[in-house]
Amino acid sequence: MLKSINDFYLGIIFVAFVFILTICASNDVSNNSNNQYVANFESVDGIKVNTNIYMNGVEIGKVYSISLIDGFAKVSIVIDNTIKIPVDSTITVETNDLFSAKVLSILPGFEEEYMKDNDTFMMAQSSIDALGLLNSYLDIKVKEKKDKQQE
Repeated sequence: MLKSINDFYLGIIFVAFVFILTICASNDVSNNSNNQYVANFESVDGIKVNTNIYMNGVEIGKVYSISLIDGFAKVSIVIDNTIKIPVDSTITVETNDLFSAKVLSILPGFEEEYMKDNDTFMMAQSSIDALGLLNSYLDIKVKEKKDKQQE
């Protein structure tokens, strides 16, 4: 009797395990209800796998993978296949607000032809290095001050 009760509980645990695996597999970002696209950036500072992707302020997908190919950051993204992206759209690295992490944002184009699964974005804009710009500005100001002092 004890063995049959143990077998019964083991069966329930197995069925629960299979059910949980099925749920997890259906939520995988690489499943067939998504299209995968590629964008090549000069820099993807702050972007990582599972970073959110937005279009017109609405989350539409996630970053699937990032690799370095021929000096460019190749970013593979997955987006729900019900979202139509014009072929002349631009993808950019942006910051949501002053303190948040970076996100990818798609600015839809105006073409009536849409990207297909595994297409590559024609335009990809890396994030602006604000600290680098500030340092360059300060370097210029310091140089101008030194030049004035030497006159």
